[in-house]
Amino acid sequence: MTAVETYAPTPESTRTANLYRLRPGVAFADCWARPKNSADDTYVATPVAALGDEALLVAGSPEPTRLAWVALIEGLTGTSLDFRGGQSSVILFVRVGQQAFALTFGGGWRMLRSGAVDHDFGLNLALRVLDSGAVRTISRTHFGSKARVDRNTVPGGTSLWSFGIREHAELVGQIAGRIRSTESLRISQVRKSERRITIDCTKRVRLPIPSDRANLIDDLREISRLAPCAATSARRSNSWPYRHSDWPTRRDSPRTPCWQSTAPTPAPSANERYRSSRPDDYRADSAAPPPASPTRPEPSLHFISLQDEAERSPSLL
Repeated sequence: MTAVETYAPTPESTRTANLYRLRPGVAFADCWARPKNSADDTYVATPVAALGDEALLVAGSPEPTRLAWVALIEGLTGTSLDFRGGQSSVILFVRVGQQAFALTFGGGWRMLRSGAVDHDFGLNLALRVLDSGAVRTISRTHFGSKARVDRNTVPGGTSLWSFGIREHAELVGQIAGRIRSTESLRISQVRKSERRITIDCTKRVRLPIPSDRANLIDDLREISRLAPCAATSARRSNSWPYRHSDWPTRRDSPRTPCWQSTAPTPAPSANERYRSSRPDDYRADSAAPPPASPTRPEPSLHFISLQDEAERSPSLL
């Protein structure tokens, strides 16, 4: 008998948040740092019970300061304003099995230490769940003297390769789009709506987070199953895009598909030369129909990490 996965009842509400995955073996206390010039008691770390295998809440709000644009308004109008503001910050660390995650709200993402974050997490999940024909946003960096960064958006979604990506010439840093199907990513929001949701993937994943503990743990387990954690380097933050297909390739060049073969064309036979010399109205009846060319499969999305490519070509870094 096939085991049937059971989930908690669907949540009443969800809210979009940023989800990071932490590198293996890093303690929660070493994953965040207080902002500069902040008092020690401004941000407090509190252990959370009964949430995964381990959980820690870091929360704080700086002292409200005078908004920068108030002086401009006062100078233009002569009206005195006393408007103050400040952004609160929250990080919720949760460990589920062998993987640890960080949920950030407000300015919480600024307090995360870059060296504690798995920079391949977002793109690795995108490879497994995104529909390569329904990509909405992609950001890539071109190699060159100016290191140009392009960010393209198609609100309705389009094929990945229609963005004009050059294989092994650009680094993809962000990709957003719809998941392939409701079975690709069985998180609580998908189970609730039975619709393909849109997620935004960089080094983090921006997706709907449920409002109750049971569904949150179920969602983190589902993500852990889809994107297993591996030992990564802190400098791996972008990936090469390349096409992958089961289409047969030339034996002498594994990167050259057979439809791009440069093999010489055989000389035409006597009958073929005779048919080609006749007028078009006769040739249409006598010439055999051209053989149907096989359909080339649509290549899927794959990435090679910058670290892996650098190991092959050390001159890159």
